Amino acid sequence: MLTSAKQYAVESQIEWHGLSPKDALVTIFPEGDRKVLTTDRICRVIDENASTAAVLWLAGVQYYTGEVFDLKAITRHAQHKGILVGWDLAHAVGNILLELHEWGVDFVSASLGYIELLGKSLRETEFLFARGTDLSDTDCAISLH
Repeated sequence: MLTSAKQYAVESQIEWHGLSPKDALVTIFPEGDRKVLTTDRICRVIDENASTAAVLWLAGVQYYTGEVFDLKAITRHAQHKGILVGWDLAHAVGNILLELHEWGVDFVSASLGYIELLGKSLRETEFLFARGTDLSDTDCAISLH
């Protein structure tokens, strides 16, 4: 689940590309009565949608549960299916080990890292990391300009 501002950003990009968020956006929920997502569950949803998915964008740390996702395994799995992978690391920066280059992550956003890194003195910061990859031929719903 993304924050409402990020959800709006994703939905507006989908609409900008002439698609409907209702049809083009897949939200991953825990299975059954589980409270957290597992890497296995995420990878199964990737597999189920790989033929039509362009971008996977998840939070590195689920802010409701505190669950830390296996960024390396999920990134590799999605990229193996030809999917561009991005992580919202707002709650991960300064809290977990991040090896973005080594994991081959395509892009990252982090808008709340100021809390973990600088206290609450700096507000409304946004950080974007994009791997040095030519994305000009990529037909995806997220535009990296």
